Formats: sequence, C-alpha cells, structure tokens
Amino acid sequence: MKMPDWWITVVCVSHIYMNIFTCEGLYVGVLENLENVRKEEGQNITLFCNETAQGDVKWTTPDGTKDGHEVNIHSIKRVDAGIYVCYNNNGTNIKDIVSYYIDVLYPASIDFLNASTSVVLVNEEYTFQLNVDGNPPPFTTLKLAANEKLYFNGTQTGKFTIDMHNRECTETQEYIFTSENKYGKDVKTQNISVIESPKSDPEYSFNSTYTPRIGDTITLVFHSIGCPFPSFKWSHGDEILKHSDDKMTTSVTIPVTGYMDFGYYTVEMENSAGQYVSNYEFLATGPPDPLEILKVEDVKYFSASIVFRPGFNYGESQTFSIKQQTNDGSWTTIKENIADETDGKGKGEQIYTLDELSASTSYKLQWFAVTSRGYSAGSNILDFTSADEPRPTPQPPNSASVIKSSFQSFILCFVATLLYVVV
Repeated sequence: MKMPDWWITVVCVSHIYMNIFTCEGLYVGVLENLENVRKEEGQNITLFCNETAQGDVKWTTPDGTKDGHEVNIHSIKRVDAGIYVCYNNNGTNIKDIVSYYIDVLYPASIDFLNASTSVVLVNEEYTFQLNVDGNPPPFTTLKLAANEKLYFNGTQTGKFTIDMHNRECTETQEYIFTSENKYGKDVKTQNISVIESPKSDPEYSFNSTYTPRIGDTITLVFHSIGCPFPSFKWSHGDEILKHSDDKMTTSVTIPVTGYMDFGYYTVEMENSAGQYVSNYEFLATGPPDPLEILKVEDVKYFSASIVFRPGFNYGESQTFSIKQQTNDGSWTTIKENIADETDGKGKGEQIYTLDELSASTSYKLQWFAVTSRGYSAGSNILDFTSADEPRPTPQPPNSASVIKSSFQSFILCFVATLLYVVV
C-alpha cells in the first residue's frame, strides 16, 4: 500500500529533531519493514516491539514520541491512522525494530453539502459542493428523488463539486446524495426550485382574433407553461373578468350582447420567475344586425310614422331599405337609402315618416340594414292599414247668394209677364 506523504514527513521531522540520521535513510527503512494493520474505528489495538531489545526503546507515532515496548490505543479513531516506528538507542547507534502502518476503517459520511443556489431558472447552471469522507473511500451517487434519475456516481473523497442544470421546469426538485462503503452509509437531501416565467404552451394552437356576432358566446382558453403555477387575470378595458383556472390553463366565457363587448381582451399571468401578457381581439366585421320595428303611429291615409331601433352596424356606415309584400306574396323594394340617424351601436331609436301611401290599404313591410359588407337579415314584419280618404263636406249657402238668387228669380218672372201682356 502506498502511504500518504504527510505521515512520512511526520516521522522524518521526529528523527531530524533527534539528530539521529537522515530523513532519506528512515524513509527507505520504513518502507522495507512496514507492516500493515487494519482496524475498524472504535476497536482497541496494541502494537508490540521486540521485548529483548536493549537500550532506550521508543516509538515515533503520528501523535508524537512514546517510550516503551508497546503502544496501546483504546477505541481507535481515524486520527490515529498512520505510521508507527519502534526503534532503540543503545547509546552507540539507533536501530529500527519494527514499523506499522495503521489503517483505520470507518463508515462513509457526507460532512458538507451545499448548493450554489436554491432557486434556478430552466437551463441555468448551478453546482453542488460536497465533502465526503470514509475508509475505504465510499461510492457516492446523486439522484433525483422523483424518478431516481442518476446525475453523478463515483468513488471520491474530500471536497468536490457537481455541475448541474435542469432542462425541465418543476416547482421543487428533491435530490438525494448517498455515500456508502462496507461500514456504513450516509444520505442527505437538497431541494432545488426550478422556475420558469409563464408563456404560451407551443403544443396548443393559439387563435387571437375572433369575429363574433351579437348574441354569440365566446369562450377564450389560454394554455401556459412555466413554474410555479402562475396567477391569472383577465380584463376587457377597465373591467376585470371572472375566469376559471386549472393549474396551467385559464379560461373566460364572454356573452356578446352589444357593441361594448367588441375590442381587446387581455390575460395577464405571473409567477416568481416573471410575467406574461397575451391579447385577444373581438373584431366587429361583417353585415349589420337587423333593426327592430317598435311601433307605428300617426297613421293617415297618405302617410304613417314608424318608430324603429337600428341594429349594430359593425363599424360601417349603414342605411335602410323597405320592402313591401305584394298581393302575389312576393316582396318589392319601395324605399332605399334611408339614413341612420343613431350612432350605429344598436341602442338608439329613430322615427321615419313613410309617405305616398294609398288610402284604405293594408301594408306588410320588412326593413333591412345595408352597409358595404352586405345586408342584414330582415326586421320583424310591420303590418298596418292606412286610413280612409275623407269625403268632402257640403257647405250651407250664405245670405248674399240667397238675395242674388231671389233677385234673379224676380226679374225672370217680371220679364215673362210683360211678354204675355204684349202678346
């Protein structure tokens, strides 16, 4: 067995102090007469020297110089390991009698364990520092507790480091360090939090633009990755929306009831590693919504006033047209390009006077909104009858007319009488 240099140095120093002989001579002598002794820590041991040796018998030990023919060690410790040399000095010369190397065997131990950090980002490098002891040198392993994945194994003692980096995001990983030899085993653990800022999960398709119609219900679902689990917040403008979360997934259900439900929806997520924001847009596009006929009023034989509510125009200027059902059941357009006098958001009311009606006529009308993107569906049917045309009222004669008529009758009568007399 090759002996550690520091043990030999101790022996050399002892002899140099005594000025007996050179260090080189002792070094060779020790190697030639060395007897190996193995003992488990805690056992007792006695080293014997030749009892017939004459003169001053001494021992050079790792703990210093001792006198006598034997060295007794009770409950040997690992610090007692080393070279023990028995020699005598009879006044004329010095002679080595016997040399021992005591090898103390003891259990494996992990005397020091530390991580350079307890929280790391995905793919960020970090190290474990260890100080492992044991005789014989223990076999040391490093495994992940969750799946026993092996990161390190080897027979190594003293201080050393293990370089690490994690490619997967897990909220907390427990690592198990095990050092073991024939005489015992030591196990220690170290927790590392591997964190990652939340972001969109690439395994799921992501549609950020929707074109709903009023009356639709849209459910937005966002799948994220990262750790630890993030907190989520959904908003639409200044409004905070109620949502449902399941670990890395969040969703919100939005009924589209009016123009105010269009625009941008934002989901914000945050964990200890960072933040992430994603936006959705409800785009107002397509033909306008149908208008609603509320009532008809002031019906005359030639006109009627119609109260209606225009629908949402989806961001385009709209006009209205009116169709009338004919006697054969078909529909024909009777009015076009009626202006929208509201803001086009489907909330205001408008009055339109339909003229050029025929008296005492039944009308069945349907209205349509028109934009550059097309026609709306038809409105509810408006069914009404125009008023009867009024008859002229006879007027009584005035007094002047009566006098004139009477005078004319008198003249005619007088002329007739004169003609009779002459004849």
